[in-house]
Amino acid sequence: MSQRFFLLTAGSNARGQLGIGHDQDAFQWTLAMGQTDSGSETCDEFPPAGTRVVDLKGGANHTVALVEDLKSGERTLWGTGDTSQGQLGPQLRANGEAVSRFTQIFDLPEVFERSGGGARPRVKQIAAAWESTYLAFAGSSEDDDTLVSLGSSNDFGQLGVEDADRAGNDVHTVKLRQSLEGSECVGDTRRLGRIEIIKLSAGVRHACAVIRTEVVPSPEEPSRSLDSKDTMGRCMTFLLGWGAARHGQLDAILNSNASTSSKPPRAFRTARVMGAWDGSVDVDVRCGRDHTVVIVSSSKSEKDSSPERDLITLGSNRQSQSPFRPMLSPRQNVAPVQAVATMWNTTLTLLQAGTEQRIDVWGAASRGQAGSNLTASATVENHPVDISNVLGNGTGRVVDLVAGSEHGLLLLETISSERSNREVWGWGWTEHGNLPSSHTPDPKDPRQVIIVPERIWPAPVLSPSIPVNGDVDKLWAGCATTFLQIAIPTR
Repeated sequence: MSQRFFLLTAGSNARGQLGIGHDQDAFQWTLAMGQTDSGSETCDEFPPAGTRVVDLKGGANHTVALVEDLKSGERTLWGTGDTSQGQLGPQLRANGEAVSRFTQIFDLPEVFERSGGGARPRVKQIAAAWESTYLAFAGSSEDDDTLVSLGSSNDFGQLGVEDADRAGNDVHTVKLRQSLEGSECVGDTRRLGRIEIIKLSAGVRHACAVIRTEVVPSPEEPSRSLDSKDTMGRCMTFLLGWGAARHGQLDAILNSNASTSSKPPRAFRTARVMGAWDGSVDVDVRCGRDHTVVIVSSSKSEKDSSPERDLITLGSNRQSQSPFRPMLSPRQNVAPVQAVATMWNTTLTLLQAGTEQRIDVWGAASRGQAGSNLTASATVENHPVDISNVLGNGTGRVVDLVAGSEHGLLLLETISSERSNREVWGWGWTEHGNLPSSHTPDPKDPRQVIIVPERIWPAPVLSPSIPVNGDVDKLWAGCATTFLQIAIPTR
């Protein structure tokens, strides 16, 4: 059975970042709109028929979406919202300061010209910071993957390039190979194989990339290793970061689990190596506003067992959002970590203990980020989100945890005939309507929060234009924005 996908949006929309055809905040679910170019008058639903959104990221006032054709697998880039800093490419910037519908991004000449007139490089990963966008393009079997940053503001080095190297059209190439070859981890006498980009994440003014490559000795290289082990000629995983750094969010993670003691600089304008691991180790990363969470997963020790995950936090801990410091042992959970999410100043972990699940929170809680009415504290440490109503009497299971700037989302699978197959629950700050639910926050309360998670999909009231018989396929959260993709069966 085939499916038709629709994107629903809610929340902050001052520059059209929701892609709904205007710039007013949306306090109820609203269908996203699309157009092939910024001058088009068409208001077709987004994503286009026969496609689906595979990833979506939001900055301060812009959103970028990665769309995949259901038959061919071909991927295209779309964007909506603020274009004034070149964060959605030079063509959309030239056509105006903002677009209010998802518009296809065609013009990235520095990347596309490398294909030699052949097929355009495939987009693998996307990320978005405050006023910039990051795109990872797949290389050929021999060529490196390419990391591109879009934007013009580079006050904190968030574009990953020196000012002297910035292109005039706001499209910049982050030099990953150069950063690796100049690092202590690799050295001057080692050669690198093809570079593959595995993960991207961005905060407000810093970003990180997980890459994988083979490190091999040059002919004159004596038999040495990266970390006192024989790693020569083996696949290695590296974590690189760039941008704002003064809080330590881009500190190096050494094999001794200790970070450098020197005061971090204000910014790193080019990518620097933060950590290196054996290639069999999976590394993931999440960026908050001034902190970074690194998730290191070892190989499965037994068949069908879950990999052990260590959590390491770097950067600001002023609001207790970075509890797993490199100077201490990494966080090792008896219960496997299923997911990690970061708000601006809050860290959340979804844990599985046998058949039971829990979500723990560290950091800012003054706007309901802790998801519990059991605390009135401005900050929390290892505090549980109240998900008793979410899970029901064993009829629900959390399958995804997502966080925006100051709100959290849960995707729930249910086994009860009285509940939808998939539900979305949310909590936290909702001043802009980014958590549309049956509960309306008190307008006299300046915090405008939902304290305990509430169901926001299926919604109690929907516009007649919104399909009601679809299951949630994916969900995303941005800066006071929420996006749901629903799938409708078709014949």
